[in-house]
Amino acid sequence: MEFRILGPVEVVRSGVEVPLRGRHHPRLLALLLANASRPVPLDRLIRALWDDDPPTTARQQVQNIVGGLRRQLPDAAIHTVPQGYRLDVPARRLDLLRCRELVASAHRLRDAGNRVAAAERLAAAQSEWRGPSLAGVTGQIMTGLAGQLDELRLTITQERIDIDLELGRHGELLEELWQLVAEHPLRQPFVMRLMLALHRAGRTPEALTVYSDAAGRLADQLGIDPAPSLRDLHTAILRQDDSIDVRVPAPAVGPVPALGPVPAQLPAASRAFTGRDAELAALDGLLDGPDSVALLTAIGGGGGIGKTALAVHWGYRRRDRFPDGQLYADLRGFGPGEPVDPYTVVTRFLRALGVRGDGVPADLDEATALFRSLVDGRRMLILLDNARDVAQVRPLLPGVAGPSTVVTSRAALPGLIALDDARPIRLDTLTDVEADRLITGLVGDTRLEAEPAAARELVSRCGGLPLALRIAAAILLSRPDLSLSRFVAELAGPQRLTALSVPGDPEAAIAATFDASYVRLEPDTAALFLALGLLPGDDFDAGLAAAAGGIDESVAAGLLARLADGHLVERHRDDTFRMHDLVRAYARQRAETTWTPAAREAQRDRIVDHYFQSRGVVAPGRYENLMATYREYADHPQRWHLVAGFRGHLVNGHGARDILAACEEQIRAVTAGHDPQGVEVMTSYAAAAAWSLGEMGAAIRYAREAAAIATDPWRRDMELSNLALYLYVRGDYREAERITSDTLERTDRDTRPYEWASQMGRLGNIYRVTGRYDRALECNDAALGFTGTTPELRLSHTIARGLLYCDLGNTGPAKEAFKAAFAMPGIAENHRLRVLAMSGRAELAAQAGRHDEAVTEFAAAIEICRREQLMAHYHELGSDMAVVLTRLGRAGEAVDVAEAAWDFHRRAEHRNSEAIAGRSLCVAYTASGDATVAVEYGEAAVRLFEAGPNPLWLSRSLTDLAAAFDAAGEADEARRRRSRAASILRRLGDANRVPIVDVAAADASAAWDAAPREGGA
Repeated sequence: MEFRILGPVEVVRSGVEVPLRGRHHPRLLALLLANASRPVPLDRLIRALWDDDPPTTARQQVQNIVGGLRRQLPDAAIHTVPQGYRLDVPARRLDLLRCRELVASAHRLRDAGNRVAAAERLAAAQSEWRGPSLAGVTGQIMTGLAGQLDELRLTITQERIDIDLELGRHGELLEELWQLVAEHPLRQPFVMRLMLALHRAGRTPEALTVYSDAAGRLADQLGIDPAPSLRDLHTAILRQDDSIDVRVPAPAVGPVPALGPVPAQLPAASRAFTGRDAELAALDGLLDGPDSVALLTAIGGGGGIGKTALAVHWGYRRRDRFPDGQLYADLRGFGPGEPVDPYTVVTRFLRALGVRGDGVPADLDEATALFRSLVDGRRMLILLDNARDVAQVRPLLPGVAGPSTVVTSRAALPGLIALDDARPIRLDTLTDVEADRLITGLVGDTRLEAEPAAARELVSRCGGLPLALRIAAAILLSRPDLSLSRFVAELAGPQRLTALSVPGDPEAAIAATFDASYVRLEPDTAALFLALGLLPGDDFDAGLAAAAGGIDESVAAGLLARLADGHLVERHRDDTFRMHDLVRAYARQRAETTWTPAAREAQRDRIVDHYFQSRGVVAPGRYENLMATYREYADHPQRWHLVAGFRGHLVNGHGARDILAACEEQIRAVTAGHDPQGVEVMTSYAAAAAWSLGEMGAAIRYAREAAAIATDPWRRDMELSNLALYLYVRGDYREAERITSDTLERTDRDTRPYEWASQMGRLGNIYRVTGRYDRALECNDAALGFTGTTPELRLSHTIARGLLYCDLGNTGPAKEAFKAAFAMPGIAENHRLRVLAMSGRAELAAQAGRHDEAVTEFAAAIEICRREQLMAHYHELGSDMAVVLTRLGRAGEAVDVAEAAWDFHRRAEHRNSEAIAGRSLCVAYTASGDATVAVEYGEAAVRLFEAGPNPLWLSRSLTDLAAAFDAAGEADEARRRRSRAASILRRLGDANRVPIVDVAAADASAAWDAAPREGGA
């Protein structure tokens, strides 16, 4: 499949254009292609599709459009990434990437002095355009992007013309330049090149006329003078300046006369060298920079990452800068046998420079001094490959003036950077596109195109490691009968490392490359390396590494730093590390063959205990690592301890669906194993997971079971407290209040501060929804004022205070509470509390009439809920947003959102949330003109709020129901509902000292209903 955006957007399969169905599909595909192999944020996709006026459901629609593209283009590698999407395309399959490769190749050829070939490559890059870029695709972002691509076309054209002018092709360029100036009359670089070509062709008067015409256009249309460069060229032509007639570049540096033969020791360059554009540019920048007199660069990276290939490729590419020769030495710092000592290397260098026999000093210091004297001031390249450490390298470094030195090593060599001013360049794995390009260059298109899915899997299995890709290519080339699918299956199996080895060549094996690093490790570092290989999951911190190795955490931290310096682990995020997949497979395989079963089982016990002891911790990546451990340790006798390790994640509402499945699996296991503690803990966790998912029926059932199982009074009260929380969420306020009051009475504030503060806060929430606002404030004050509370509870109580003031309509304190909440630590990680605070801010915006702002806030919170599977909150926020959408005249959208919420909450037994959704549907259907349906939902909401009881929301629902009856033409029914709403609110006002905004509004409404109407109305 081939993609084209340099012209009309096209997809071609087997020579036939594939039509793209859907209004938005071509635009979204074009944006992904223009950013091929790079993530495109969801917000940018939304702006590209709808400019500055996206619908509320934009994010969902983008997901639908991407799904449609995947169905239409099943071979396209469209990946979902954090906060967006990425489309991976091999360079040969996208005109833009082919163009960029041709331009990069042209630059390399130009730098190497091959201008003819460079011009040909640039011309080939120009030919990728079939017309104006992204033709037929509209929108602000796409128009800007098309302009950038067309500007790239002009830049390439300009570069190619410059080279042609250097080659003396001015006569051939004239027709093209006249056309370019006609098409771009204000583009001064084209005017300059036309003038230069005319002058060199002996048509100087025409060149001067071109200048005067251009100056007139610039003055008339832009009100500016010609640029200084254009004026300078005009002056030079008038003066018949020789410098503009012939352009022969002088050699950059003349060679220093050699004392002996000019060495050329670089090994053969790698075939199909691919990628590394940033690193090559960095090396070029250092060589061409102001401090390049004696360049010293240290290229670091793990085994097989391509350090030598990069250094050698660059050495050949910039060979013209080293006319006095190139010296090379493999220091064998990592590999079979001992590293080469510095004296051996320096004597080889001296002989290569013409020193013979007795002229080579027997002492290292003298030999080094002679070497530095011989190379002083000479333009040479010294490549010290595969260095073990700084001590091996430092005697081989030249003096201040003269050769450039490149060192490659698997070690970090910080001393070389600190004391010798080496510039570090660290190599990472290849991107998928670069890896695809490398394997294609080695194996060829035909074989890969026959099995595109297997080809992509092969690239993935090699993990972007160049050596692995080269070995894979060698195997495929040596076995033409081997299908890609079968080879990929071998790479997915337990003998993955064996599959990546060329028979008969011990060095052409991934395992041999890793062996070279492993054998150089100190015993304690090697032991931890093997222990890490047995860890499930993607990354690890020092604490988990300590558990894996059975050592102290401080010791583990030091050993991890050593492994990172040797590129056997890499720093990932914050204080965590990870291994490349193939390095992990190597460590695991070696551990499995050297560790006894007892040692491996002891490690598994330590890891299970580590997760159990740190069960309240939440950190990036921890959930995924813990779930991977749970799945791998299926036969561990204390497996339920791993599930207990998810406690912090349940509080944050992360991964609840999978955690609930694990809890239910472990309930069965520990019940069969007669482990009463395990049964109680897993039942309690199952309740928490169901609550996090919004499945209140299941949560309450599990919580009652956990309370009945608990034999310890303290544990029983804890389970009852959880039960009260779930009852509160479901809307069973009476039972929730009774249980909370009883457990609070039995809870000592000094000995059980967390439980006391938690229950006090919950009791305040119950008082709020049941209309006892004075007591709610007292409870909230007590909970917030108690110094024994935790940061998490303080955050929860602060948000509750904001929601309480929202109900009262007191916007000042509400705003202050939410502002304080968002300044507290932990809110970014606690998704459940974060979306509650965001819903409060949205409610404040709605109360102030800023409906667009409210919808934006609601939509952002809803997206968090969708991503984190907080479906109860997702639909609660949808119900609240539906009312605001209706106020904005978007009743149709409001109905869709609120009906989904209504269905969800009915199934989940969320009575209060179901009532809120019913009230939203009443409002939305009234606005959309379907008063009959509005009345039905309004009456259902009223019944549910009565059962709670929830007097404030009952009064609001009655008011909305009255509006529905008005719309239905039943004025008496409407008046009765308004009167009842006013009565409820007056009772609320009488029962509370704090003012309630709804009470004043209801009094005004009732007075209006009772007032006589002009004309008998």
